[in-house]
Amino acid sequence: MDQTQGNISINPVPTKNQKDPEGMDFSKLNKTSNRQKTINRNAWTFIAPMLVYYILFSVVPIALLFILCWTDWNGVNGNIFTLEGINFVGIEQFRKVFQPEYLKLIWNTALMGIIQLVVGMVLGFLIAQIFVMKIRGMYLFRTIWYLPTVCSMAVISQIFSLFLNPTYGIFNILLEKFGFEAIIWTDSTFWMFFWIIVIGIWKGLGGTCLYFMAGLNGVPVELYEAAAVDGVNKYQKMWYITIPMIKPMTSYVFITSCIGMWGTFETVQLISNGGPNQTTEVIMFLIYNQCFKNFNMGFGAALSVVLLFMVMILTIINFRLTNLRISGRAD
Repeated sequence: MDQTQGNISINPVPTKNQKDPEGMDFSKLNKTSNRQKTINRNAWTFIAPMLVYYILFSVVPIALLFILCWTDWNGVNGNIFTLEGINFVGIEQFRKVFQPEYLKLIWNTALMGIIQLVVGMVLGFLIAQIFVMKIRGMYLFRTIWYLPTVCSMAVISQIFSLFLNPTYGIFNILLEKFGFEAIIWTDSTFWMFFWIIVIGIWKGLGGTCLYFMAGLNGVPVELYEAAAVDGVNKYQKMWYITIPMIKPMTSYVFITSCIGMWGTFETVQLISNGGPNQTTEVIMFLIYNQCFKNFNMGFGAALSVVLLFMVMILTIINFRLTNLRISGRAD
């Protein structure tokens, strides 16, 4: 009941287990609020380790990267955190990045990546068509096919380095068995390009197949049945039904492949070492050499920033094109 003092109306505050004049139960509100606080506290507790890891090993390094790219820091002298003893050189490092000798390395990386991307996506799609068939033993075959994806690229590269050894490598032994001359693989630009690309495709093909299998399994069977009634052949089904229906998955595979194609490193380091005559050197290998062999951290950071923006631009373009296709189809 309201109490009046002069012209002021005072409502008594409901105590625990009381209801206000409108019938609201404040005890339930308090319980809900406490429960939500507990949920929030537990959630932050679970994500705190990963959040700290992300800040220490992603946010902080990226921030330092954007600072180092304007300097000529050698990784030894000066303090990167206080910036004492570090010489800022402006855009000088970026000018070096766009010199012809370094643009050639970017082209090498792009060429290797484009071939891996196109061949990997086409083969992955075709093999995924086989994997979705209901054939006896297919589960075992899928598992075996996927195994290279979970193996370390460094280990795979080291194994292939032994296979390609000109003296006791298994590939040369097989060539001699069939009457051919042994090949010094590391002296040939063509063969080094070939094996780096083949290893990259073979390593990533299992994951590509897995993504396309997920997309193919999401295509409604009714569409194929209706097409069969209309007399559509299997090639027309693939072109007019399968490919349009898996466009979102194709876009995802394309984006991840675009990002991955710039990360070629282990095969170059462990098999060709950038040779012969730096013809197979790629941008990640150059960044590694500049930072940890030549101790030119500033130039390595500038290369990393350029690589970062190249990947971002490719990703944004693909997202825009994907959104246009989806919105156009919706209209």
